[in-house]
Amino acid sequence: MRRRMLFVVLIVLFLGLFDPFKIKAENDEYAWVLIDAIDYRNEDKWKIADDHESYAYSYSYNRGIYEASVTYEGDDIYDQGLTGTFGIKATFGNIPNVIYPNEAVVIDFSFSQTINSTKGLSFTGYATADFDQWDVGPGGRTGGSIMFADSEGNTNFTTSTTDDNSYSGQLTASLGSGREGSRIALRVQMSIGTAMGTNFIYDWQKVEDATANTDDIMVTPPKKKVPIEQNYEFWEKWAEQANKWTEADIEEAKNTSKIVKYGDLHGEVIVLRGWEEDIDQAIFVDFDTPIYHGDLIITKRRSGAILSFSDMSTYQMEENTSIILDIKSEKTTNIEQLAGVIWGNFKNMMKDGSLNIEMGQAVAGIKATTFVCEVYEEVSTLKVIEGSIAYTSLHTNDQVLVNAGEMVDAHKNGLDEVMTFDIEEEKIKWSDVYEYINQQEKDDEKEELVDDVSVQIEEDTEQSGFWLYIIGGGIIVIGLSIALLSKKKGNSK
Repeated sequence: MRRRMLFVVLIVLFLGLFDPFKIKAENDEYAWVLIDAIDYRNEDKWKIADDHESYAYSYSYNRGIYEASVTYEGDDIYDQGLTGTFGIKATFGNIPNVIYPNEAVVIDFSFSQTINSTKGLSFTGYATADFDQWDVGPGGRTGGSIMFADSEGNTNFTTSTTDDNSYSGQLTASLGSGREGSRIALRVQMSIGTAMGTNFIYDWQKVEDATANTDDIMVTPPKKKVPIEQNYEFWEKWAEQANKWTEADIEEAKNTSKIVKYGDLHGEVIVLRGWEEDIDQAIFVDFDTPIYHGDLIITKRRSGAILSFSDMSTYQMEENTSIILDIKSEKTTNIEQLAGVIWGNFKNMMKDGSLNIEMGQAVAGIKATTFVCEVYEEVSTLKVIEGSIAYTSLHTNDQVLVNAGEMVDAHKNGLDEVMTFDIEEEKIKWSDVYEYINQQEKDDEKEELVDDVSVQIEEDTEQSGFWLYIIGGGIIVIGLSIALLSKKKGNSK
Protein backbone atom coordinates (compact mmCIF):
# COMPACT_ATOMS: atom_id res chain seq x y z
CA MET A 1 0.00 0.00 0.00
CA ARG A 2 2.78 2.42 0.92
CA ARG A 3 4.58 1.63 -2.35
CA ARG A 4 1.42 2.43 -4.33
CA MET A 5 0.98 5.72 -2.48
CA LEU A 6 4.62 6.61 -3.10
CA PHE A 7 4.19 5.79 -6.78
CA VAL A 8 1.10 8.05 -7.05
CA VAL A 9 2.92 10.91 -5.29
CA LEU A 10 5.86 10.59 -7.69
CA ILE A 11 3.51 10.68 -10.69
CA VAL A 12 1.79 13.83 -9.37
CA LEU A 13 5.13 15.52 -8.75
CA PHE A 14 6.32 14.58 -12.22
CA LEU A 15 3.21 16.05 -13.85
CA GLY A 16 3.57 19.18 -11.75
CA LEU A 17 7.18 19.70 -12.74
CA PHE A 18 6.68 18.77 -16.40
CA ASP A 19 3.40 20.36 -17.46
CA PRO A 20 2.53 18.62 -20.76
CA PHE A 21 0.73 21.68 -22.09
CA LYS A 22 3.71 23.94 -21.42
CA ILE A 23 6.07 21.51 -23.12
CA LYS A 24 3.76 21.33 -26.12
CA ALA A 25 3.49 25.13 -26.22
CA GLU A 26 7.25 25.50 -26.43
CA ASN A 27 7.68 22.82 -29.06
CA ASP A 28 4.67 23.68 -31.24
CA GLU A 29 4.54 27.49 -30.78
CA TYR A 30 1.45 28.04 -28.70
CA ALA A 31 0.18 31.55 -28.04
CA TRP A 32 -2.85 33.61 -27.11
CA VAL A 33 -4.95 33.94 -30.29
CA LEU A 34 -7.67 36.55 -30.73
CA ILE A 35 -11.01 34.81 -31.34
CA ASP A 36 -13.74 37.30 -30.47
CA ALA A 37 -14.66 40.59 -28.84
CA ILE A 38 -17.41 41.59 -26.43
CA ASP A 39 -18.86 45.09 -26.70
CA TYR A 40 -19.83 46.76 -23.45
CA ARG A 41 -21.73 49.79 -24.69
CA ASN A 42 -23.86 49.75 -21.53
CA GLU A 43 -26.76 51.53 -23.25
CA ASP A 44 -29.05 50.91 -20.29
CA LYS A 45 -26.64 52.55 -17.84
CA TRP A 46 -26.13 55.54 -20.13
CA LYS A 47 -29.92 55.92 -20.39
CA ILE A 48 -30.28 55.88 -16.61
CA ALA A 49 -27.56 58.53 -16.31
CA ASP A 50 -29.18 60.66 -19.02
CA ASP A 51 -32.59 60.42 -17.36
CA HIS A 52 -31.28 62.45 -14.42
CA GLU A 53 -33.13 65.77 -14.33
CA SER A 54 -29.93 67.80 -13.89
CA TYR A 55 -27.50 66.04 -16.26
CA ALA A 56 -27.59 65.26 -19.97
CA TYR A 57 -25.20 62.49 -21.08
CA SER A 58 -24.14 61.58 -24.60
CA TYR A 59 -21.69 58.93 -25.76
CA SER A 60 -20.14 57.39 -28.86
CA TYR A 61 -18.88 53.79 -28.99
CA ASN A 62 -16.55 52.18 -31.51
CA ARG A 63 -14.17 49.39 -30.70
CA GLY A 64 -11.04 51.07 -29.45
CA ILE A 65 -12.52 54.60 -29.73
CA TYR A 66 -14.74 55.88 -26.91
CA GLU A 67 -16.17 59.36 -26.44
CA ALA A 68 -18.64 60.80 -23.91
CA SER A 69 -19.79 64.08 -22.41
CA VAL A 70 -22.02 65.39 -19.63
CA THR A 71 -23.84 68.73 -19.60
CA TYR A 72 -25.35 70.36 -16.54
CA GLU A 73 -29.02 71.30 -17.06
CA GLY A 74 -30.10 71.68 -13.44
CA ASP A 75 -31.11 74.71 -11.40
CA ASP A 76 -28.65 77.16 -9.91
CA ILE A 77 -30.59 77.96 -6.74
CA TYR A 78 -27.60 79.47 -4.94
CA ASP A 79 -26.46 81.56 -7.93
CA GLN A 80 -23.09 79.76 -8.14
CA GLY A 81 -22.98 80.02 -11.90
CA LEU A 82 -23.31 76.23 -12.35
CA THR A 83 -23.14 75.53 -16.04
CA GLY A 84 -21.21 73.89 -18.82
CA THR A 85 -20.20 70.65 -20.52
CA PHE A 86 -17.36 68.24 -19.80
CA GLY A 87 -16.29 65.74 -22.47
CA ILE A 88 -13.55 63.12 -22.85
CA LYS A 89 -12.21 60.76 -25.52
CA ALA A 90 -10.03 57.63 -25.25
CA THR A 91 -8.41 55.78 -28.14
CA PHE A 92 -6.70 52.38 -27.98
CA GLY A 93 -4.89 50.99 -31.02
CA ASN A 94 -2.56 48.26 -32.25
CA ILE A 95 -4.55 45.50 -30.54
CA PRO A 96 -2.65 42.32 -31.55
CA ASN A 97 -4.18 39.24 -33.16
CA VAL A 98 -1.59 36.98 -31.50
CA ILE A 99 0.09 37.41 -28.11
CA TYR A 100 3.19 35.33 -27.45
CA PRO A 101 3.85 34.36 -23.81
CA ASN A 102 6.20 36.58 -21.81
CA GLU A 103 6.68 39.00 -24.72
CA ALA A 104 5.83 42.66 -24.21
CA VAL A 105 2.45 43.68 -25.62
CA VAL A 106 2.54 47.34 -26.63
CA ILE A 107 -0.70 49.15 -27.50
CA ASP A 108 -1.20 52.74 -28.64
CA PHE A 109 -3.14 54.98 -26.26
CA SER A 110 -4.47 58.52 -26.12
CA PHE A 111 -6.81 60.14 -23.61
CA SER A 112 -7.85 63.77 -23.39
CA GLN A 113 -10.67 66.24 -22.87
CA THR A 114 -12.80 67.20 -25.86
CA ILE A 115 -14.51 70.07 -24.04
CA ASN A 116 -14.52 71.68 -20.61
CA SER A 117 -16.79 74.72 -20.37
CA THR A 118 -17.91 74.00 -16.84
CA LYS A 119 -18.21 76.48 -14.00
CA GLY A 120 -18.64 75.42 -10.39
CA LEU A 121 -18.96 71.73 -11.35
CA SER A 122 -16.79 68.68 -10.72
CA PHE A 123 -16.54 65.77 -13.17
CA THR A 124 -13.79 63.17 -13.59
CA GLY A 125 -13.07 60.70 -16.35
CA TYR A 126 -10.65 57.77 -16.46
CA ALA A 127 -9.30 55.20 -18.90
CA THR A 128 -7.42 51.92 -18.37
CA ALA A 129 -6.28 48.74 -20.13
CA ASP A 130 -5.60 45.34 -18.58
CA PHE A 131 -5.59 41.56 -18.97
CA ASP A 132 -8.36 39.96 -16.93
CA GLN A 133 -11.02 37.29 -16.87
CA TRP A 134 -12.67 37.29 -20.28
CA ASP A 135 -16.26 37.91 -19.08
CA VAL A 136 -15.62 40.72 -16.57
CA GLY A 137 -17.00 43.97 -17.96
CA PRO A 138 -15.76 47.55 -17.52
CA GLY A 139 -15.96 48.98 -14.04
CA GLY A 140 -14.97 45.67 -12.42
CA ARG A 141 -11.68 43.87 -11.96
CA THR A 142 -10.49 40.58 -10.47
CA GLY A 143 -7.52 40.20 -8.12
CA GLY A 144 -5.52 38.49 -10.87
CA SER A 145 -5.75 41.29 -13.43
CA ILE A 146 -2.57 42.53 -15.14
CA MET A 147 -2.56 46.26 -15.75
CA PHE A 148 -1.05 47.98 -18.77
CA ALA A 149 1.32 50.78 -17.73
CA ASP A 150 3.17 53.66 -19.30
CA SER A 151 6.93 54.18 -18.98
CA GLU A 152 6.50 55.75 -15.54
CA GLY A 153 4.41 52.89 -14.19
CA ASN A 154 1.07 54.71 -14.36
CA THR A 155 -1.88 52.37 -14.84
CA ASN A 156 -4.92 54.55 -14.16
CA PHE A 157 -5.28 57.65 -16.31
CA THR A 158 -7.61 60.44 -15.20
CA THR A 159 -8.66 63.89 -16.27
CA SER A 160 -11.13 66.25 -14.61
CA THR A 161 -12.77 69.66 -14.69
CA THR A 162 -10.06 70.96 -12.35
CA ASP A 163 -7.08 69.07 -13.77
CA ASP A 164 -6.69 69.09 -17.55
CA ASN A 165 -4.53 65.96 -17.88
CA SER A 166 -3.99 64.39 -21.29
CA TYR A 167 -2.04 61.33 -22.40
CA SER A 168 -0.61 60.16 -25.71
CA GLY A 169 1.83 57.31 -26.17
CA GLN A 170 2.04 53.60 -25.56
CA LEU A 171 1.07 51.20 -22.78
CA THR A 172 2.84 47.92 -22.08
CA ALA A 173 2.06 44.64 -20.31
CA SER A 174 2.99 40.99 -20.75
CA LEU A 175 1.11 37.75 -20.37
CA GLY A 176 2.42 34.34 -19.34
CA SER A 177 1.65 30.93 -20.80
CA GLY A 178 -1.76 29.26 -20.63
CA ARG A 179 -3.19 25.79 -20.70
CA GLU A 180 -5.36 24.11 -23.26
CA GLY A 181 -8.79 25.69 -23.01
CA SER A 182 -7.53 28.83 -21.24
CA ARG A 183 -9.21 32.08 -22.15
CA ILE A 184 -8.42 35.68 -21.22
CA ALA A 185 -9.35 39.18 -22.32
CA LEU A 186 -7.39 42.29 -23.19
CA ARG A 187 -9.81 44.86 -21.80
CA VAL A 188 -9.86 48.55 -22.75
CA GLN A 189 -12.31 50.92 -21.12
CA MET A 190 -13.25 54.53 -20.40
CA SER A 191 -15.60 56.01 -17.82
CA ILE A 192 -17.22 59.32 -16.98
CA GLY A 193 -19.48 58.12 -14.19
CA THR A 194 -20.70 55.37 -16.54
CA ALA A 195 -18.16 53.00 -18.10
CA MET A 196 -17.91 51.45 -21.55
CA GLY A 197 -15.26 49.37 -23.24
CA THR A 198 -14.31 46.27 -25.20
CA ASN A 199 -13.04 42.85 -24.13
CA PHE A 200 -10.82 41.38 -26.84
CA ILE A 201 -10.92 37.65 -26.09
CA TYR A 202 -7.93 35.34 -26.59
CA ASP A 203 -7.70 31.53 -26.51
CA TRP A 204 -4.52 29.57 -25.78
CA GLN A 205 -3.96 27.82 -29.13
CA LYS A 206 -1.36 26.36 -31.40
CA VAL A 207 -0.57 29.29 -33.68
CA GLU A 208 -0.36 27.40 -36.98
CA ASP A 209 -3.74 25.76 -36.30
CA ALA A 210 -5.55 29.01 -35.43
CA THR A 211 -8.59 29.39 -37.70
CA ALA A 212 -10.49 32.21 -36.01
CA ASN A 213 -11.91 34.80 -38.42
CA THR A 214 -10.95 38.18 -36.96
CA ASP A 215 -11.98 40.32 -39.93
CA ASP A 216 -15.10 41.58 -38.14
CA ILE A 217 -13.34 42.21 -34.82
CA MET A 218 -11.99 45.51 -36.18
CA VAL A 219 -8.54 45.50 -34.69
CA THR A 220 -5.20 46.59 -36.10
CA PRO A 221 -3.80 43.86 -38.39
CA PRO A 222 -0.86 42.07 -36.77
CA LYS A 223 2.68 42.82 -37.82
CA LYS A 224 3.54 39.34 -39.01
CA LYS A 225 7.12 38.14 -38.69
CA VAL A 226 8.29 36.05 -41.64
CA PRO A 227 11.86 34.65 -41.46
CA ILE A 228 13.81 35.26 -44.65
CA GLU A 229 14.47 31.53 -45.00
CA GLN A 230 10.76 31.09 -45.83
CA ASN A 231 10.63 33.84 -48.48
CA TYR A 232 10.99 31.74 -51.62
CA GLU A 233 10.50 34.67 -54.00
CA PHE A 234 13.49 36.38 -52.40
CA TRP A 235 15.72 33.34 -52.89
CA GLU A 236 14.93 33.19 -56.61
CA LYS A 237 16.04 36.82 -57.01
CA TRP A 238 19.07 36.23 -54.77
CA ALA A 239 20.28 33.31 -56.91
CA GLU A 240 19.97 35.44 -60.06
CA GLN A 241 22.11 38.27 -58.67
CA ALA A 242 24.65 35.86 -57.12
CA ASN A 243 25.39 34.42 -60.57
CA LYS A 244 26.25 37.91 -61.88
CA TRP A 245 29.29 38.33 -59.61
CA THR A 246 32.68 38.24 -61.34
CA GLU A 247 36.06 37.39 -59.85
CA ALA A 248 36.90 41.09 -59.91
CA ASP A 249 33.67 41.88 -58.01
CA ILE A 250 34.52 39.30 -55.37
CA GLU A 251 38.04 40.68 -54.86
CA GLU A 252 36.65 44.22 -54.59
CA ALA A 253 34.09 43.06 -52.02
CA LYS A 254 36.78 41.40 -49.90
CA ASN A 255 38.71 44.67 -49.77
CA THR A 256 35.89 46.22 -47.70
CA SER A 257 36.49 43.97 -44.68
CA LYS A 258 37.85 46.83 -42.53
CA ILE A 259 34.67 48.94 -42.69
CA VAL A 260 32.49 46.79 -40.40
CA LYS A 261 33.18 44.05 -37.85
CA TYR A 262 31.20 41.98 -35.36
CA GLY A 263 31.23 43.75 -31.99
CA ASP A 264 29.12 41.20 -30.13
CA LEU A 265 27.32 37.93 -30.87
CA HIS A 266 24.94 35.57 -29.14
CA GLY A 267 23.04 32.51 -30.33
CA GLU A 268 23.18 31.46 -33.99
CA VAL A 269 24.21 34.06 -36.55
CA ILE A 270 25.00 33.08 -40.15
CA VAL A 271 26.35 34.94 -43.18
CA LEU A 272 25.94 34.20 -46.87
CA ARG A 273 28.36 35.91 -49.25
CA GLY A 274 26.81 37.92 -52.06
CA TRP A 275 28.24 35.62 -54.73
CA GLU A 276 26.90 32.41 -53.11
CA GLU A 277 23.43 31.52 -54.34
CA ASP A 278 22.22 28.88 -51.86
CA ILE A 279 21.44 29.28 -48.15
CA ASP A 280 23.20 25.95 -47.58
CA GLN A 281 26.45 27.75 -48.38
CA ALA A 282 26.03 30.10 -45.40
CA ILE A 283 28.56 29.83 -42.58
CA PHE A 284 28.21 30.38 -38.84
CA VAL A 285 29.66 33.67 -37.69
CA ASP A 286 32.27 34.20 -34.97
CA PHE A 287 34.17 37.32 -33.92
CA ASP A 288 36.94 36.69 -36.48
CA THR A 289 34.58 36.27 -39.44
CA PRO A 290 35.19 39.17 -41.87
CA ILE A 291 32.28 41.22 -43.18
CA TYR A 292 32.29 41.91 -46.93
CA HIS A 293 30.28 44.08 -49.27
CA GLY A 294 27.17 42.18 -50.40
CA ASP A 295 26.94 39.97 -47.30
CA LEU A 296 23.54 38.65 -46.20
CA ILE A 297 23.61 38.42 -42.39
CA ILE A 298 20.88 36.45 -40.63
CA THR A 299 20.19 36.12 -36.91
CA LYS A 300 18.24 33.06 -35.84
CA ARG A 301 15.66 32.80 -33.05
CA ARG A 302 16.94 33.93 -29.62
CA SER A 303 20.06 35.25 -31.33
CA GLY A 304 21.54 38.65 -32.08
CA ALA A 305 24.53 40.55 -33.40
CA ILE A 306 26.13 43.96 -32.93
CA LEU A 307 27.91 45.43 -35.95
CA SER A 308 30.59 48.04 -35.28
CA PHE A 309 31.57 50.44 -38.05
CA SER A 310 35.07 51.81 -38.39
CA ASP A 311 33.94 55.22 -37.12
CA MET A 312 32.48 53.64 -33.93
CA SER A 313 28.86 53.73 -35.15
CA THR A 314 26.84 50.76 -33.89
CA TYR A 315 24.08 48.64 -35.36
CA GLN A 316 22.28 45.90 -33.39
CA MET A 317 20.27 43.10 -35.00
CA GLU A 318 17.56 41.40 -32.96
CA GLU A 319 16.49 37.78 -33.43
CA ASN A 320 15.02 36.67 -36.78
CA THR A 321 16.53 39.68 -38.52
CA SER A 322 18.11 39.75 -41.99
CA ILE A 323 20.12 42.49 -43.71
CA ILE A 324 22.19 42.92 -46.87
CA LEU A 325 25.21 45.24 -46.64
CA ASP A 326 26.19 47.60 -49.45
CA ILE A 327 29.54 48.95 -48.20
CA LYS A 328 31.45 49.58 -51.40
CA SER A 329 32.04 53.11 -50.18
CA GLU A 330 32.62 53.93 -46.51
CA LYS A 331 30.98 57.34 -46.99
CA THR A 332 27.84 56.05 -48.72
CA THR A 333 26.56 52.95 -46.99
CA ASN A 334 23.26 51.26 -47.85
CA ILE A 335 21.57 48.53 -45.84
CA GLU A 336 18.65 46.51 -47.13
CA GLN A 337 16.66 45.29 -44.14
CA LEU A 338 14.68 42.26 -45.25
CA ALA A 339 13.04 41.27 -41.97
CA GLY A 340 13.17 41.76 -38.22
CA VAL A 341 14.13 44.60 -35.89
CA ILE A 342 17.31 46.66 -35.69
CA TRP A 343 18.63 49.51 -33.53
CA GLY A 344 21.16 51.95 -34.94
CA ASN A 345 23.38 54.60 -33.39
CA PHE A 346 24.84 56.63 -36.22
CA LYS A 347 25.41 59.79 -34.23
CA ASN A 348 29.11 59.89 -35.09
CA MET A 349 28.89 58.34 -38.52
CA MET A 350 30.72 59.79 -41.49
CA LYS A 351 30.43 63.58 -41.11
CA ASP A 352 30.32 64.01 -44.87
CA GLY A 353 28.57 60.73 -45.64
CA SER A 354 25.16 59.10 -45.32
CA LEU A 355 23.39 55.83 -44.68
CA ASN A 356 20.18 54.63 -46.34
CA ILE A 357 18.17 51.76 -44.91
CA GLU A 358 15.75 50.25 -47.39
CA MET A 359 12.94 48.34 -45.72
CA GLY A 360 10.09 46.46 -47.32
CA GLN A 361 7.77 49.47 -47.63
CA ALA A 362 9.96 52.58 -47.26
CA VAL A 363 13.48 54.04 -47.21
CA ALA A 364 15.01 55.82 -44.21
CA GLY A 365 17.72 58.38 -44.93
CA ILE A 366 20.00 58.23 -41.89
CA LYS A 367 22.46 60.91 -40.86
CA ALA A 368 23.57 61.72 -37.29
CA THR A 369 20.80 59.98 -35.39
CA THR A 370 19.70 57.04 -33.22
CA PHE A 371 16.74 54.98 -34.41
CA VAL A 372 14.86 51.67 -34.52
CA CYS A 373 13.66 49.99 -37.74
CA GLU A 374 11.09 47.18 -37.68
CA VAL A 375 10.33 45.17 -40.83
CA TYR A 376 7.36 42.80 -40.96
CA GLU A 377 5.54 41.13 -43.82
CA GLU A 378 3.35 44.10 -44.80
CA VAL A 379 4.48 46.93 -42.50
CA SER A 380 7.78 48.78 -42.01
CA THR A 381 8.02 50.92 -38.86
CA LEU A 382 10.53 53.66 -38.09
CA LYS A 383 11.11 55.04 -34.59
CA VAL A 384 13.50 57.94 -34.00
CA ILE A 385 15.20 58.17 -30.60
CA GLU A 386 17.58 61.05 -31.39
CA GLY A 387 17.81 63.43 -34.33
CA SER A 388 15.57 63.43 -37.41
CA ILE A 389 15.11 61.04 -40.34
CA ALA A 390 13.50 61.53 -43.75
CA TYR A 391 11.17 58.55 -44.32
CA THR A 392 10.06 57.91 -47.92
CA SER A 393 7.41 55.47 -49.15
CA LEU A 394 8.58 53.05 -51.85
CA HIS A 395 5.03 52.86 -53.24
CA THR A 396 3.77 56.46 -53.29
CA ASN A 397 7.06 58.38 -52.93
CA ASP A 398 5.48 60.39 -50.10
CA GLN A 399 8.03 61.63 -47.56
CA VAL A 400 7.80 62.73 -43.93
CA LEU A 401 10.43 64.02 -41.52
CA VAL A 402 10.36 61.91 -38.36
CA ASN A 403 11.77 63.58 -35.25
CA ALA A 404 12.87 62.26 -31.86
CA GLY A 405 10.02 60.56 -30.00
CA GLU A 406 8.04 59.99 -33.20
CA MET A 407 7.23 56.84 -35.19
CA VAL A 408 5.62 56.08 -38.57
CA ASP A 409 4.26 52.90 -40.17
CA ALA A 410 4.71 52.38 -43.92
CA HIS A 411 2.69 49.93 -46.02
CA LYS A 412 1.60 49.39 -49.62
CA ASN A 413 -0.80 52.35 -49.46
CA GLY A 414 1.88 54.78 -48.29
CA LEU A 415 2.72 56.29 -44.90
CA ASP A 416 0.47 56.45 -41.85
CA GLU A 417 0.23 59.52 -39.67
CA VAL A 418 3.15 60.33 -37.38
CA MET A 419 2.61 59.02 -33.85
CA THR A 420 4.56 59.47 -30.63
CA PHE A 421 6.23 56.86 -28.43
CA ASP A 422 8.06 56.91 -25.11
CA ILE A 423 11.81 57.29 -25.74
CA GLU A 424 12.88 56.15 -22.26
CA GLU A 425 10.71 53.06 -22.51
CA GLU A 426 12.26 52.24 -25.88
CA LYS A 427 15.77 52.69 -24.46
CA ILE A 428 15.00 50.14 -21.74
CA LYS A 429 14.31 47.55 -24.46
CA TRP A 430 17.81 48.17 -25.85
CA SER A 431 19.69 48.37 -22.53
CA ASP A 432 22.19 45.70 -23.64
CA VAL A 433 23.45 47.70 -26.60
CA TYR A 434 23.65 50.89 -24.55
CA GLU A 435 25.81 49.03 -22.02
CA TYR A 436 27.98 47.76 -24.88
CA ILE A 437 28.48 51.28 -26.24
CA ASN A 438 29.32 52.66 -22.79
CA GLN A 439 31.90 49.90 -22.29
CA GLN A 440 33.40 50.57 -25.73
CA GLU A 441 33.72 54.26 -24.90
CA LYS A 442 35.48 53.42 -21.62
CA ASP A 443 37.85 51.03 -23.41
CA ASP A 444 38.60 53.69 -26.03
CA GLU A 445 39.36 56.23 -23.28
CA LYS A 446 41.77 53.76 -21.68
CA GLU A 447 43.50 53.12 -25.01
CA GLU A 448 43.82 56.86 -25.63
CA LEU A 449 45.28 57.31 -22.13
CA VAL A 450 47.79 54.50 -22.70
CA ASP A 451 48.72 56.01 -26.08
CA ASP A 452 49.18 59.46 -24.51
CA VAL A 453 51.39 58.02 -21.77
CA SER A 454 53.45 56.07 -24.34
CA VAL A 455 53.95 59.19 -26.45
CA GLN A 456 54.96 61.21 -23.38
CA ILE A 457 57.45 58.55 -22.30
CA GLU A 458 58.87 58.45 -25.81
CA GLU A 459 59.19 62.23 -25.88
CA ASP A 460 60.78 62.26 -22.41
CA THR A 461 63.14 59.51 -23.50
CA GLU A 462 64.13 61.44 -26.61
CA GLN A 463 64.72 64.59 -24.56
CA SER A 464 66.68 62.64 -21.92
CA GLY A 465 68.75 61.03 -24.66
CA PHE A 466 69.52 64.42 -26.14
CA TRP A 467 70.85 65.74 -22.84
CA LEU A 468 72.77 62.53 -22.22
CA TYR A 469 74.49 63.02 -25.55
CA ILE A 470 75.31 66.63 -24.63
CA ILE A 471 76.64 65.75 -21.16
CA GLY A 472 78.49 62.70 -22.43
CA GLY A 473 80.06 64.72 -25.22
CA GLY A 474 81.09 67.42 -22.73
CA ILE A 475 82.72 64.87 -20.47
CA ILE A 476 84.63 63.41 -23.40
CA VAL A 477 85.84 66.86 -24.50
CA ILE A 478 86.94 67.74 -20.96
CA GLY A 479 88.70 64.40 -20.62
CA LEU A 480 90.59 64.83 -23.89
CA SER A 481 91.55 68.39 -22.89
CA ILE A 482 92.98 67.23 -19.56
CA ALA A 483 94.88 64.46 -21.31
CA LEU A 484 96.42 66.88 -23.78
CA LEU A 485 97.43 69.32 -21.03
CA SER A 486 99.01 66.52 -19.05
CA LYS A 487 100.94 65.40 -22.10
CA LYS A 488 102.26 68.92 -22.74
CA LYS A 489 103.44 69.28 -19.15
CA GLY A 490 105.27 65.97 -19.37
CA ASN A 491 107.05 67.02 -22.54
CA SER A 492 108.16 70.37 -21.05
CA LYS A 493 109.88 68.59 -18.19
